[in-house]
Amino acid sequence: MTKKIVLAGGLFWTTEAIFRRFTGIVRTSCGYAGGTSDDPSFEAVSKGQTGHAECVMIEYNPAQTNLGVILDAYFLSIDPTTLDRQGADIGTQYRSGIFYIDPMDLPTIVKKVNEVQLQFKDPIVTEIKHIEETQYYRADEHHQDYYSKNKDKVYSQAIIKPKIEKIEKVFGIRQSNMLS
Repeated sequence: MTKKIVLAGGLFWTTEAIFRRFTGIVRTSCGYAGGTSDDPSFEAVSKGQTGHAECVMIEYNPAQTNLGVILDAYFLSIDPTTLDRQGADIGTQYRSGIFYIDPMDLPTIVKKVNEVQLQFKDPIVTEIKHIEETQYYRADEHHQDYYSKNKDKVYSQAIIKPKIEKIEKVFGIRQSNMLS
């Protein structure tokens, strides 16, 4: 049996590329959550018109990894103290957010946020919100697994690759999981 969590941390291409490397991650999917409109488009979300955040649905096998490890990697890959921004990506669509599907995950999320807060002087502003799985909207296919299809692009080299290398070093990942 697998579990799911939806994480927003700036442009979804980066978040997805990071989590595709972890053993126990069964599937990733770029999409949108936390907004007010049904079936949002990339164009509307990227203009900040829907209230959605770019995010990644992560499906994982709890026998191989756990939510605590996933959240450790997540918080290492973002700045949870910046409101509506991650690096050069600015707007509500790039906010950090943890959208949990299973209400039983909330205590783990709150505990992890409290632990991470000790590392920052500014308050963590990461949104934490329960969503139904139907409130997650998958992005168009060309957004899925962007990094592995576009490794030579400037954004991939300048933004995604350094974050992947940081995560791989901290978590001791020797070979990418590279889900298909």
